[in-house]
Amino acid sequence: MAHKPSFNHLSLVGLPGSGKSRLAAHLLHVCQEQNIPLSIVESILPDLLDKNARVVCLVDVRSPWPDTLNATELPDYFLKLLAVADAVMLMFLASSDLDLQMHWQAQIQTRLNQIGAAKLPILRSFEGELSASQLEKLWQLPQNTPALKSDHLNPLQMPPWQTLVFKVGQVNLTHLQMGLEGLRHSGLGLIWRIVGSFETPEYSHPVSLEFTPFRLDFYPAEQCTHQLTCWVSSQNVLVLEPLLQDLFKACSVECRHST
Repeated sequence: MAHKPSFNHLSLVGLPGSGKSRLAAHLLHVCQEQNIPLSIVESILPDLLDKNARVVCLVDVRSPWPDTLNATELPDYFLKLLAVADAVMLMFLASSDLDLQMHWQAQIQTRLNQIGAAKLPILRSFEGELSASQLEKLWQLPQNTPALKSDHLNPLQMPPWQTLVFKVGQVNLTHLQMGLEGLRHSGLGLIWRIVGSFETPEYSHPVSLEFTPFRLDFYPAEQCTHQLTCWVSSQNVLVLEPLLQDLFKACSVECRHST
């Protein structure tokens, strides 16, 4: 490594599902070598303004920003994250084309313009990892304008979602996909993320699910948890909880709900 880091604490922020845990796992060893604490942050608090810390906002660029999104919590929270960030990291570039990357850079700059912020440095990660050159850029990040960050901090003591856990048995993938897409566009409340793994009649191996406001993915699971963990809007949890419970029951042979 050519240079030592220019800061003494690194915080990763981003929308749910943006790759924070994956990047943190990749950076953990090198941060330990440099004696730099590494944290994943969901709440927005004044300690993010520490002049000796750096805040990197991760953005999943595999899918575009949804034009049909009705919920205001998502753009509001995203703007708060950008306001306290010292840089943006584009994630999952191996699964994104140049048009999508340009789309997201334009989305980011539009939001920065709303608060009069300068263009933030852009870092790039292909599959949750950093090349040597990108790591060097990370270590040498300057701090964003402290006064501007302070003006637009808008402290958020708790993230704008609550977590629900649903036990499931065998799940019909087609029915589940249709139901989740219907809820996504229903306007009844924002579902920030769903993750989990389960058995299906369609495949002999367990299937993992990852759902965000931007995309829905199924892929082979290494192990089966028989549960789905859902991050749902705190404003609409009383509406969304029974809807999700009914959906998973309709798609499952067995279903038991717990929180």
